[in-house]
Amino acid sequence: MDKTDTENKPPVVDRLRAALGSDARAAEALGANRNYMQRWRQAGYIPERWALDIHRLRIKDEWGPLDYWEVLIEAEKWRSRMMAEAQSDSST
Repeated sequence: MDKTDTENKPPVVDRLRAALGSDARAAEALGANRNYMQRWRQAGYIPERWALDIHRLRIKDEWGPLDYWEVLIEAEKWRSRMMAEAQSDSST
């Protein structure tokens, strides 16, 4: 896979799981409940408040470093999508 292929980059939650081996290990590394991983996967993003905790893990995978910036970008994309949907719902 092309490391610069950001279009096909998996969500941060999936990259985190792949790097650490399981949801349980990822949650343990973050000091979070295992259920958080499932919730984040269903939501499609990890909330910003976890960005620095993920950054501190110093994970690198085939797409590059898994750092705070990746978490923030993904959360902002989700937030923008939700705001656009809310605006389109309110205008109808």
